[in-house]
Amino acid sequence: MNKSLLFLAFTLALSMSLHSQKNLNISVRASHAVGISSEVFKLGIDSDISYHSFVLENLMLGGSVGYGHIFVESLDRYPGELFEDYNYVPILASVKVYAADLFFLAVQPGYAITFQDYRDNGFIFRAKAGYNLSPSLDVVASYQEISQLRLPTVGLGLNFYL
Repeated sequence: MNKSLLFLAFTLALSMSLHSQKNLNISVRASHAVGISSEVFKLGIDSDISYHSFVLENLMLGGSVGYGHIFVESLDRYPGELFEDYNYVPILASVKVYAADLFFLAVQPGYAITFQDYRDNGFIFRAKAGYNLSPSLDVVASYQEISQLRLPTVGLGLNFYL
């Protein structure tokens, strides 16, 4: 019983400290493919969970992991070719800089892992610019490219701080 109460108190204290520091967030984004590959791939959605810590007054370091899905536009345009949606798990390092109190820029390099047999894993790069709408919500514009696909996307999303 005492161990359970101690564990509950520790968990409560940890969650309160994470909440007060705005370090943990969940992001959701919708994106649109640009460039040559946009003839096949059009729309994408992704979500991730991120953790950041301040290392300087306006500089945060962290990482994120999530899930992404890019949808095929149409199979009718290329008869005889087999195109399928691309799903991936991005594992990203993150550098986030607050240029002003409410405005930030972030760079996230990493690796995209796919579980499709005929697809290769690849390096991923994501750049983000965001604005704090409230203490628990950001709106974010992003650019992302996965090296294996040579598929850049631009997106718009939200960060929810826990």
